[in-house]
Amino acid sequence: RREIRLQAAYRRERRRLHLATTTAERGEVSLRVVFGLAAIKGIGEKAVQKVIEERDANGRFESLYDFCMRVEPSVVNRRLLENFTKSGAFDWTGFSRAELLERAEEVSKAAQRARQRAESPQMGLFDEQSESSSAIYEPQRDIKAEWPTNVRLSKEREVLGLYLSGHPLEKFRADLERLGSLTTEDVKQGRDGATLSVAGLITFLRLKNTKKGDRYATFVLEDLLGTVEVIVWPDTYQKVHAVLSSEDPVIINARLDVSDERRNLIANDVQSALAIRDQNATQAMIKLYEEQCESEKLRELRSLLSSHKGNCRVRFLMKRPNHSETIVSLPSQYCVSPSEALCDKVEQIFGKPVMSFR
Repeated sequence: RREIRLQAAYRRERRRLHLATTTAERGEVSLRVVFGLAAIKGIGEKAVQKVIEERDANGRFESLYDFCMRVEPSVVNRRLLENFTKSGAFDWTGFSRAELLERAEEVSKAAQRARQRAESPQMGLFDEQSESSSAIYEPQRDIKAEWPTNVRLSKEREVLGLYLSGHPLEKFRADLERLGSLTTEDVKQGRDGATLSVAGLITFLRLKNTKKGDRYATFVLEDLLGTVEVIVWPDTYQKVHAVLSSEDPVIINARLDVSDERRNLIANDVQSALAIRDQNATQAMIKLYEEQCESEKLRELRSLLSSHKGNCRVRFLMKRPNHSETIVSLPSQYCVSPSEALCDKVEQIFGKPVMSFR
């Protein structure tokens, strides 16, 4: 119930600030969201209070190693470090969450050894010389790329109960519009018995059995504007159960069931929106700003495209400040096979989603 309330409040804010967030992506406005550390799953108020007390007493933390050195060892456990990282609470370090999560335990153990040596009256010469610099325990920039957007957001939701820094569907907004799917707002206007095609993410999936013992499913379909409850009865469940466990956006063909108390969708079919997109794709579009076109990144991109050969032509849309956009088609030798895995790899090169199929 707590998660549902948090998500409802978050969706209300997203609707209210929909225009603002769109312009923020273009750099016209800046929005800042504050989320209490004690609301992160697995992090108690006592632990947060210890962190705050140390920061207030001795100033801001300089690094992950500094954090592990200064906060009481009883507080800095594996769960705290992992959940702080997944939530974005360590983003101020300047390193990717993927790198922080991979190195958090190593940094924590190094800090613990340093404290033990500092407290021990029998510090040997070799102990004094070894591990004397905190720098070697800091995550190394550019060694490990950040998670793809949807992975990052999924881990956020895992520990916060909601998507905080964005929404996974934002990346697929254009894809879903091209596929002609409706939104949860459209469902609110539909009449009882109408057949609708609605896109979104599956959340709160529950598997149940009928009185006869047949398996069926219920879940909440969530998009950028709201939610709607969906029921997948046994005959349909047998056909689509594999899709229900995916984290990809789905398109549901369903009958609208309206009563005085609720408005549900009775699913006739559930398909992966990305699978439909990839099956019908004829070209890939990569949108880059001029400052993103570094030689090393472009070489890495060329190698990546060459390793995903297919029938989709690749086009570049180049954006330059105060200039019109330029579209360049790559030679046929760089045709690719459409997949979200390829989009994720391209995103890791440039640090943000830049590739789409159509």
